[in-house]
Amino acid sequence: MTVKELIQILQKHDPDKKVVVRGYEGGYNEVSEIIEMSIFPHPGQRVNYYGEYEKIYHGDSSKNTTAAIELYGENSKSED
Repeated sequence: MTVKELIQILQKHDPDKKVVVRGYEGGYNEVSEIIEMSIFPHPGQRVNYYGEYEKIYHGDSSKNTTAAIELYGENSKSED
């Protein structure tokens, strides 16, 4: 999904609705941050507990990268 597609979808909803992301092992958290990053696809990634993409770290330009944003959230009531 692109930012343009996300905006089009979000414009159809009540602007006071919460936006959430999945929690670490279960449940949901509110979005608290939007993180810009570059990602690359995992070739042939088939296991369901890994994402389809991986984040590029430290400017590694050796991979076929795509600009992306992450909707990030964490449990603000966590004791950790």
